[in-house]
Amino acid sequence: MATASLQKPVIVFAKSAAERGHWRSVLLRERLRVFCFERETNCFDNLASIDPAAVVLRTDSTPLVWRFGCALHACRSGARLLVLSKTMMENPVQTSNPPFPVQYLASGLAEQLDCEALKTTLRAPLPAAPLQEELLVGDTPEIRGIRTALAGVTKNCDPILITGESGTGKEHLARMIAQRIDGEGAFIRLDCAQLNGASADHDRMAAAHAAGDGWWPASVVQAGTRPEGATVLLHNVHCLDAAAQSKILLLLEDNWWASRVLFIATAGVGLADLVERRRFRRDLFYRLNVIPFYLPPLRNRKPDLPLLMDHFVIAACARRNRSFMLPSADLVQRLYGYPWPGNLDELCDTMQRLVDLGSETSLFAESDQPWAQPTIRDTMAAAFEMEADLDPSEIQKCMAALGRVPLKSICDHYVQRTEKKLMQQALAVTSWNRKRAAALLNISYKSMLNKMRNYEIV
Repeated sequence: MATASLQKPVIVFAKSAAERGHWRSVLLRERLRVFCFERETNCFDNLASIDPAAVVLRTDSTPLVWRFGCALHACRSGARLLVLSKTMMENPVQTSNPPFPVQYLASGLAEQLDCEALKTTLRAPLPAAPLQEELLVGDTPEIRGIRTALAGVTKNCDPILITGESGTGKEHLARMIAQRIDGEGAFIRLDCAQLNGASADHDRMAAAHAAGDGWWPASVVQAGTRPEGATVLLHNVHCLDAAAQSKILLLLEDNWWASRVLFIATAGVGLADLVERRRFRRDLFYRLNVIPFYLPPLRNRKPDLPLLMDHFVIAACARRNRSFMLPSADLVQRLYGYPWPGNLDELCDTMQRLVDLGSETSLFAESDQPWAQPTIRDTMAAAFEMEADLDPSEIQKCMAALGRVPLKSICDHYVQRTEKKLMQQALAVTSWNRKRAAALLNISYKSMLNKMRNYEIV
């Protein structure tokens, strides 16, 4: 850490008083100011005013790490997040590829080497400041795959096609890509439904190369120069009529545009189906579908629901400058079984209402959604997702949430949940080659197919 950064205090979060005292003494020996917290919301409330150089967590809980990462991002803090966890160091597959900077260090109260490792880490260069973009929140294989693919998207890349149901965050992902490639470049959003018929906008775009100037908002065009590093979002490209499709194809094939503009198209329906039904040009589809992304609906990524709820609530509190709050176990369980037809947009609106109303009781009272009492299955699933690693300090909370469920049922559910995740990871590693995935897991191909059917892995 740079010399100036060493003047900033360090926050320590641990639920055990003994652990807080241990790490306080370690950091005080380094002549650092230390603030210790045992409640998450109290810590979040003080992040901005303390402006720490680092936040040190002593935990084995992945959801807790996510909550702190989301809070640091929401507060636009440049602090590093250090997680002291021997369990996470030994199981990187459970904690890999988060959407925010985090470092894992093995730690225990009886260890002496952890002090030296911590001091070395604190003196290392600070991580890059967080981008002014929202996080791609989620830890399911599909979302991890998207984050991995994003790392390979570079400047001057080929067109990108993002598909998914309404409300899954297609435009949000497009803006993330534009921010990563060139945060200073122009971002131009075109609603394809308005490019049909009598609209002249696409005619002006198609004729841009003939005039020597691109079609840009007046605020973007610089005198005597052509704009560089811009992103054009073709929103709801499936709404284009035949004439507009032809003119968009001309733009994509024009070398002048291709060298200066990144085109990102979004579609709420499968374009391949429209091509087969002859409602969308095949050549335009292949021209757009060079780098594809698919955002699954929320009902197909339920394990991400607790993380998303925490993220949306934390972000809403930060935007409104309100005291931080977190969804309770009861709220997560009641919302776990809901199908969320509006996907992320509906969930985000619900969590913002929760923050505005200030209590879950008020949210339930004013909502007309069918949030029935959770089933045993929903209760067990939600409890396990809230503490995926079953941190010993959280077992009591999980057991209280599960109620009078037999221990054997809890164990069976945890085994099945782990088995499903391992199968998904094996399929992802083998590019969804089921025979190779079965060999990797050392099970028969028939067992692989049966388990995929039972766990609804598609």
